[in-house]
Parts: sequence; structure tokens; C-alpha cells
Amino acid sequence: MLSSGTALIGDAAYYRLELKFQQMIVATPTSPLAYAIGLALSEVIFTLPGIVLFTVLMALKTTIDLLGILEITASLVLLWYATSSIAFYTSTLFTYIRYTWAVVSLLTLVLGVLPPLFITRPRT
Repeated sequence: MLSSGTALIGDAAYYRLELKFQQMIVATPTSPLAYAIGLALSEVIFTLPGIVLFTVLMALKTTIDLLGILEITASLVLLWYATSSIAFYTSTLFTYIRYTWAVVSLLTLVLGVLPPLFITRPRT
């Protein structure tokens, strides 16, 4: 979910800078929230096979009750929403498309790889 949220930086910047798609959407009755959620959902649809595979593997490996499923789902939705919001805002800061791809990689590294590695509970 984090990588699909951060990948939105590249797509949103590409649509705005290269295709001028955002200018076309502004001329329609589409709300800004609908536009942003539509872009973010397109990234989730793209990563849906991986999410389904992860869900199947998790279901085969562990036993989770209904409350656990709801907690995991809520966490994933909140993570997707937060990273998509950050990504959509960040994509508006760029004036050249070539800068976005490096930022996507760095943001995914900073938010997705480093915290699980270095923020652990101390052993007792």
C-alpha cells in the first residue's frame, strides 16, 4: 500500500506536466477530491494482485479473527490514504517530470524500508 501511494507522485506529476490532464479535469464538473481519489485508486487497482496474494498467504499461515481482519484492513486503508495524500501534494511541487522518479524511490525507502528496520521494540 505504501508503494502504491508513493507511486502516485509520478503518475500525478506526469498527468499534470506532460499530458495536461489536470487542466482538462478542472474544466469539468469533477471535484478535486474525486480526481485525487480516482488517481489513488488507480494505483491500488494496479497493485491488487500483490495484495490478494499477500492476503491468501497470510490466511494460510495464520489464524486471524474478525477483529484482526478489521484492524488490518483499517490500517491498510489509512496507510494508503496517508501516503496518497502526501504523494498527491508532493506531485504538485515539481516543475519537471524527471525529478519525480528519484523522489518516489527516496520516499519509498524513507517511509517503507527504514522504519521497520530501525524502529523496533527493545527486547526484555
